[in-house]
Amino acid sequence: MGKDKKNTALNKNRTSKNRFENWYFKLVDAKEENVLGILVEVQMTEQGTEAFLQVVGNQINENICVSYPLESVQSKDTEIQIGENHLGLQQMTLNIQKGDFTLKGEISFSGHKPLKQSLWIPGLMGPYKYLPFLESYHEVLSLQHTLMGSLWLNEKQITFNEGKGYIEKDWGKAFPNVWLWAQCNHFKRKDVALMIGIARLPIFFDYYTSFAIPIYYNDQLEIFSNYNGGHIAKLYRYKGYVHLIVTQKNKILDIKIYGSDEVSCVTSRSSHMIRDVYACDTAKIEFSITENGNVIFEEVSTLCELEMGGNTSKLK
Repeated sequence: MGKDKKNTALNKNRTSKNRFENWYFKLVDAKEENVLGILVEVQMTEQGTEAFLQVVGNQINENICVSYPLESVQSKDTEIQIGENHLGLQQMTLNIQKGDFTLKGEISFSGHKPLKQSLWIPGLMGPYKYLPFLESYHEVLSLQHTLMGSLWLNEKQITFNEGKGYIEKDWGKAFPNVWLWAQCNHFKRKDVALMIGIARLPIFFDYYTSFAIPIYYNDQLEIFSNYNGGHIAKLYRYKGYVHLIVTQKNKILDIKIYGSDEVSCVTSRSSHMIRDVYACDTAKIEFSITENGNVIFEEVSTLCELEMGGNTSKLK
C-alpha cells in the first residue's frame, strides 16, 4: 500500500474517542463449496481501542479473531492494511496466524460490478453521504466480482478461480442500533447480485429509516432507495423469515428470505453493542420485480447471508 497519506476518517480521527471502521470481504469458490468471510474491524471508544481481523466460513470449526495494534492499520478509500494483511478492491494478500490456525495466500479480483458514481448519487447512500453529522456511513465497493488465486487454510489449499466475491465497508461514530442486512450474488443466472441495507438512523432529535437495495440484473444496476423515491410498503419479520416489499415509481420489489429459526450468532459482520443479533449465512431468498403489473424479473438462491440487529419492528 506504500505511504499514501490519502486515508479515510479512521486515520484522520485517531484521537477521537468514538470511531469505528469495518470492512467485509466475501469469497466463494466456483463450485460454491468453500465460503470465507474476512472482516477487519477497528473500534475506538472511551474504554479503549481495538483492531482485529476475523475469519469465518463453512470450512472453519470456530470463528477466528486476531487482534492487532492500531499502528499496524492503514486504510484508504478502497483498501486497508492490518498487520501483514493487505485487502483492497483489486486483490487481497493474507498472512494470518493464531495458534494452530493459518490462512495464507493471494486472491485477485476482476470484472467488478461497482455502484454508479454521480454528483447526486455518490455511492450506496446517495445524497445522504454528504451529511457530515450522521453517526454511520455505509458503502458497497463491489457488488460482485470474479476471483482468481488460492489460499492455504492450514494444510489445505482452497482454489477460488472463477469464484465470486463481494466487498463493503462501514465507518463513523456509532453503528446503528437497529438494522437489517442481506447479501447474495449466487443465483441461477450468474450475473445477478443483490444487497439489502436498512437502518434506523438518528437525525435531528428523531429517528429515520434509511434503505438502499442495489440489484444487478439484466445487465443493469438499479437501486431501490429513499433517495430514488422508493418506499417500504411492507416489512415483516418472524424469527429468520423476512418479507419485504418496496415500491418505487412504477415498480414493485418483492423479497422473501427464509433463514433458520434459531442461529447462534457467535460473531457478526459489523461492530455493535447490541446483544439481539440474528445471523444466517445459508438463507433462501426469493425476489421478483414487477413493472406496471407485469413480472419482469424473478430469481431464487439458497446462499444468501442475512443479519438483523435490534428491534427490527422499528424499521418503518
